[in-house]
Amino acid sequence: MNIIDVKNLSFCYGETDVLDNISFSVEEGDFVGVIGSNGAGKSTLLKLLLGLLPYNTGSISILGHDRKSSRAINGLCYVSQKASSFNSAFPATVREVVTANLYPKLGLFHRPKKEDFALFDKVMEQVGLTGCENRLIGHLSGGQQQRVFIARALIASPKLLLLDEPTVGIDSMSVEVITELLRRLSKQGITIVMTNHDTASLVGLSNKLLILSGEGDCRFRRKADLSSGELRRLIAGGVFFD
Repeated sequence: MNIIDVKNLSFCYGETDVLDNISFSVEEGDFVGVIGSNGAGKSTLLKLLLGLLPYNTGSISILGHDRKSSRAINGLCYVSQKASSFNSAFPATVREVVTANLYPKLGLFHRPKKEDFALFDKVMEQVGLTGCENRLIGHLSGGQQQRVFIARALIASPKLLLLDEPTVGIDSMSVEVITELLRRLSKQGITIVMTNHDTASLVGLSNKLLILSGEGDCRFRRKADLSSGELRRLIAGGVFFD
């Protein structure tokens, strides 16, 4: 089953083409690394998949739903760069931040049930933050805060997880924890599409690579089909097109 289908998608900012007639399909259980230089359209592509940017040419299907006609898609969760998305002075506990993502399922006036609290405990253990439940999120380190946001996504039991450079600006211990966590989630069958400033790490995690040229074009490749030389070029910052 295809989790994502993108067909003949084009997008531009003003007169500047960012994506030009790109097509690719992501299968259930794929870990797709999105690779390209700064300005190549990596974050733009994620915003299009999330429905945050309008597009006029082409189509996007997410979990069987047309992106243009579906505002919210159950099973889709997103984790952004911590620094660009969070006010550290926000007066909420870790528990409040994470469990708030249950309310789309529960309804605004329904309290979490026993099984929801069990799920909360499970995701806190997954991200390595057991014992931090009642701490104010603003009192955590940057790496801990980012792990809270991943827990917030996981508590919604996602089928598809989009991540935009989730390890930018965080401590090395949290980078290791997040990298290992994503590897486990992929093995459990969650489909992941991710950008990352650390290309070597991203290539190591991924089974497929979406390579953006910076000129609007892209190539979608199985990592197993690439030669060791091509992988070295990608990791070194080169982008190849045949």
